[in-house]
Amino acid sequence: MSTSGVGLQVDLPGLSSLVLNLSAAGLRKYAQASVHAHTLLCMAEIAETCPACPVYRREINNCRQQQRKQSILLYKFIEIGTASNFIADELLKNRAGENILALMSTILPILSEDDCDMFILGLFEACGVDADKTPGFGQLQAFRGAVSPLAQKTAFKDRAYQYHILLSQLRPEMVHRLHSSLPNNETLVKLVLLFQRLDQEDHQHILSYQGWAGAAWVIAYARHILGLPVCVLRTSQDSVPINGEYQNARVLV
Repeated sequence: MSTSGVGLQVDLPGLSSLVLNLSAAGLRKYAQASVHAHTLLCMAEIAETCPACPVYRREINNCRQQQRKQSILLYKFIEIGTASNFIADELLKNRAGENILALMSTILPILSEDDCDMFILGLFEACGVDADKTPGFGQLQAFRGAVSPLAQKTAFKDRAYQYHILLSQLRPEMVHRLHSSLPNNETLVKLVLLFQRLDQEDHQHILSYQGWAGAAWVIAYARHILGLPVCVLRTSQDSVPINGEYQNARVLV
């Protein structure tokens, strides 16, 4: 395993037991959110594909704690958005769910709803998940709506924007090509799979991303989701360390 501390093992049996042992009240909350319990099991099928480092998983949990503090309370214990928060809380109970929330935080704040759905379905297809374990569009939309408030609260979108600005300052002549800080959906799917492989193979390989469109997202994902050292190459002899020098960087942009 790599020194980034990213965990690839997920507790699928634990998530299954969690769903099977839900109380009647828990099942009602699933119904209120329009998200089926089976959908969480489906999402767990891709949890190993999108590992997140402990630092980012802790950050998501902290965001949820802040969200609880800011929730609007009616009467005494009735929380607005209870159903949506229930789904997020169920996911935060194990590493598989945390990985899924980490992935969603990288796309929900910055992709359109249609692009989000197509990306997730593309990832299921690329992972070879059976059709009966792949959520339909209706459930994807419900799941997206349930976890969106928490995903929007994370700092990923702001970090990606900061790297977008940094890249435009490093190469002013390329600024007209930086209109998008995101790769297209097909490239996003390939990148997620490559990042997983990069972490699994320890220090045997590095990822070199060429081009400016989408580079900001790559930097933010590699550094903050996976905890990998990243370095930007302005020219072949001019490097700008992000959180790692050229010699030890695992991701070069």
